[in-house]
Amino acid sequence: MEKKLFSPEELSLLNTVISRSEEMTADFYKMSDSDWKKIKYDFKTEKDLKSHEIAEKAFAQVVKYDARPWGSPFNSSLYTIYRICIQDSTILDRIEKYDFLTEPFLFYIIIHELVHVVRFSKYIKKFEADEEEMYAEEKIVHEITRNIMEKNAIQGRSEVFDFFKNHLSF
Repeated sequence: MEKKLFSPEELSLLNTVISRSEEMTADFYKMSDSDWKKIKYDFKTEKDLKSHEIAEKAFAQVVKYDARPWGSPFNSSLYTIYRICIQDSTILDRIEKYDFLTEPFLFYIIIHELVHVVRFSKYIKKFEADEEEMYAEEKIVHEITRNIMEKNAIQGRSEVFDFFKNHLSF
């Protein structure tokens, strides 16, 4: 069976959600535009993911890469970039199964992943963690995501909050 991928309309909505989520997350962490721009990350949807970036049951995942400026041979110029790998097919399946509005579900997922990236980038939490630490971190990030969304008028967020409350073993 062929995986469902985002349509052009859904990609346009995702782009809008990403921009607004970045603003909401930066506001939550009280980060200036220049501080926010220091965080190195990008987004990829499923059609552009490498095989190791695909997570069958997740809605998205953050993958960490070490990079260096083009043409620089020196390790001293290394920096970290986080890739937020969006799993279109899993997201679209859940939206269809639970009859969610697409926008609030995307907001939850994108804000959640951005919170992870901020926490990793600001060294609030280490990227590498054992299972127990990851579980505790997920619980914290879900709470922060909910707090960010509650401060913003996102129609349909209650249904999404209920889904994550009922479908996560926290």
